[in-house]
Amino acid sequence: MGQHTIKGLSSLAKRSRASLFSTAAALAALSPIASADQPGDSRRLTLGSHQRSITLIVDSPSAAVSGASRATDDLVDKLGSKPAPIPGYTVYATVIARLASQAQPDRAALLADIRERPGVRSADPAPDIDGFLIIRCESIARASTLADTLKADPRFLSAELDIQRPRSTRTLPNDPSFSQQWFLDNTTTPLVDLNVAPVWAMGITGSGITVGIVEGGWQVDHPDLAANFNADASMPGGSDTSHSTSCAGIVGARANNGLGGAGVAYGARVSKLIYGGPSADTANALAYRNDLNMIKSNSWGPLDLGLLADISAIELAALEQSASTGRAGLGTIFVWAAGNGGAEDRVDYDPYASTRHTIAISSISEFDTSPEYAEPGSSLFAVAPSSSDGRGIFTTANNSSFNPDFGGTSAACPQAAGVIALMLEANPLLSARDVRHIIARTARRCDPTDPGWTTNAGGHGINPKFGFGAIDAHAAVLLAQSWTPVGPEQIADSGLIAINASIPDNSPIGLTRVVTIPDNLLVEHAELILDVETNYVGDLSITLQSPGGTVSVLSVPRDDPQDDLSGRVFTSVRHWDEPSRGDWTIKIADRGPLDFATWNSARLVLYGTDADPSCSIADLSEPFGSLNFFDVAAFLSHFNAQSPAADFDANGLWNFFDLAGFIASYNAGCP
Repeated sequence: MGQHTIKGLSSLAKRSRASLFSTAAALAALSPIASADQPGDSRRLTLGSHQRSITLIVDSPSAAVSGASRATDDLVDKLGSKPAPIPGYTVYATVIARLASQAQPDRAALLADIRERPGVRSADPAPDIDGFLIIRCESIARASTLADTLKADPRFLSAELDIQRPRSTRTLPNDPSFSQQWFLDNTTTPLVDLNVAPVWAMGITGSGITVGIVEGGWQVDHPDLAANFNADASMPGGSDTSHSTSCAGIVGARANNGLGGAGVAYGARVSKLIYGGPSADTANALAYRNDLNMIKSNSWGPLDLGLLADISAIELAALEQSASTGRAGLGTIFVWAAGNGGAEDRVDYDPYASTRHTIAISSISEFDTSPEYAEPGSSLFAVAPSSSDGRGIFTTANNSSFNPDFGGTSAACPQAAGVIALMLEANPLLSARDVRHIIARTARRCDPTDPGWTTNAGGHGINPKFGFGAIDAHAAVLLAQSWTPVGPEQIADSGLIAINASIPDNSPIGLTRVVTIPDNLLVEHAELILDVETNYVGDLSITLQSPGGTVSVLSVPRDDPQDDLSGRVFTSVRHWDEPSRGDWTIKIADRGPLDFATWNSARLVLYGTDADPSCSIADLSEPFGSLNFFDVAAFLSHFNAQSPAADFDANGLWNFFDLAGFIASYNAGCP
């Protein structure tokens, strides 16, 4: 069963290429070609290899070592244009020859014969690789002639002139203002950026992925964006706003073009999607060309006033339909700014950012802390760097200009969209649900001393200010490359539960009801649907507690004088990967005086995947059905967080006896 007996417990620790034309131009700027590329030039050597033949224009064929440029006759595009010769090659007067198997016994005689040939200085076996000969000649021209001779000899499998091809050191973008983009490369606090540079070094820049910017419109002919504009995926019309142009630049500003800075996914395409005043127009943008728009970034939402906001039925239907049918059934990925209302507001009151069809993104400062404007919430998924302490986000702006002071969660949202574009290039078959799982597992625990950090019963670190933590592009892309898709989405639904009870006025005790879920899922989203009559919803405190003990705060007392909750949906991601089976506790308290509230009904709907039955009380983590390191790590996480999942003797204490109980259960194995 893949199990290892525990002897003891100790501490456990933690391509798109640029176009060939652009590459040639960039290299030519660094190393100008000294002479013309003429077909009759005696310096042209056609070199065969085990992959393909190329023609090099060698600066000094009579030398033992020479610079060279690659001729580009074979790289003519469909319009008949040929790029300039590509510099950066070095040619050596050395032939690397590979012996055929039948010639191996005669290697000594062959070497003696080759050493006698004109222009050969030495011939020896390759020191560490069997079957190869290293033959050094007086000149590159002599070596080229010898290579051609040996290729025609059946005793050799291959014979190649030794060359060094141009190499990229995978440096960061050289755009003039890239040094201002601390969210991409933070030299002051190196840990606090998107960790995107290693992804670019892998050659992953978002190639083949289109990100839609849903807003009023952006400047599609901006010189740092025009090359990445996807007209086919865009809606006509709109009125360009600098805010939207800034969002587009964070995703897909071109890199290494001598302008401004770079986008998170600078190889991706960016489209223009126009929301409207009428909700039907906005719904159209959310549903538009989901065959082309893989990701849609939304840096907008209701007013940040701490009030419960509403979403129209058609907008919600557009999100639901797109998330289930977009991208040929993999799901369009909606990323949403979590809001800038600060501690007086919550993501949970925004029906766009908090729906299970979107990924709510908030901000962290360059010092890894939560900015004053960031909203907490149980529906908050993750955070990305943004403005704070007087330092903003450098990006594009209207009128072909740039803005060094963009910020808020409006800037964090397109960063997350850009990272997801990198993930999709690394693995185009990721579903929208796969993307969420990967972010939840790879997010970095930002501001680790913050007291809001706890561990849920699924083993995830969670924080109301940070969600699962700060998005880590490199970790997310690496996991995306090896990701096994999650199983089909399953639903556990309590059905409508009649309550019909008064909530005590101005009392912290409130009213509590327990909902028992018999289904065994690994939870992703938990939706609590409530019907409460009240003349002041701002007095209500609402929480949901899972069988594993994790509490989702869904509403807190504040100044919101609206009436009633009628079918209101509160969504939480705080229970991610927790088992659904057991008693879920809903508590509503009326914390203000002089008004009366009646709790009419509740319904709990859990979305997730089928959980394989645990084989043991010690089987605390995926893959269920076996005991391994992940169960040990999960136990230690629960134990340190004093989670009920680690309270093995169920006495409300976490001590040696729980540790001993886990070890005994683990060593007993799975039936």
